[in-house]
Amino acid sequence: TDGSAKPATGPLPIIEPQQPLPANRTAALVSHSLELLRSIWGWLVFGVVVSAAITAFMPQHALDGLATYGGLAAMGVTLIISVPLYVCATASVPIAAALVASGLPAGAALVFLMAGPATNVATLGAVYRTLGRRPLAIYLTTIIVGSIACGWAFQFVISADSATIGHEHEMSNWWSIASAALLAVLIVWFATQDLLRLKRRWTPAAPTNGPTIEVGVAGMTCGNCVAKLEKTLAGDAHVEQARVTLQPGQAVVHGEVSEDRVRELIQQAGFQPR
Repeated sequence: TDGSAKPATGPLPIIEPQQPLPANRTAALVSHSLELLRSIWGWLVFGVVVSAAITAFMPQHALDGLATYGGLAAMGVTLIISVPLYVCATASVPIAAALVASGLPAGAALVFLMAGPATNVATLGAVYRTLGRRPLAIYLTTIIVGSIACGWAFQFVISADSATIGHEHEMSNWWSIASAALLAVLIVWFATQDLLRLKRRWTPAAPTNGPTIEVGVAGMTCGNCVAKLEKTLAGDAHVEQARVTLQPGQAVVHGEVSEDRVRELIQQAGFQPR
């Protein structure tokens, strides 16, 4: 041989085709944004109502006394309250803002934002029963140490500018008012749709002439998924009625439509037929 390198042999690498981009990315952006807001609107309203109650019934400087004992003491008290209490991440933001307005140090509010959504009595019990005592201790230690460390660092960073904190949120302009009005309209729309869906679920189904098709559905995680799939199924001209349940994941369709078409519609909605 002349010592030259031999060409590599074997099968050529397979180049996967790139996923096609959406035909209308702006429409996809708006659709995903509406779906996200639809899934959290209930907790958002809950947080706003609780924060309004705190602002109305708690004196403005009721929590100033916690700061006199030092930031770590305030974080510790907040941690004791937030660990067993479940507060959704969406609802915790307006509640934390109301607590800060009542005198809670900003670092302690950050501890509430981190520990509240991550822990609650039910979650701690589930972790203990499923994984045991040691993973539970590691889980709690990580949340406690991490939230206090981040809260202390946050308090340290903003301490030089503490005079301006708590006043900027009082500023308003045309776009903030317009955004609030748009959000209120969307929440009313989502609430109305959810109430109508609950009404249809509890109303006995009207008799239909077409056959009934039942298909299992995988990938649904919330009521928003149920609403999306029901809307997709009902959009077909041959579907007379469509009901979707989350537990168990199932779609029941009435009408002159084939099972293959139902499975295709389920896939179009982003879920997997079983």
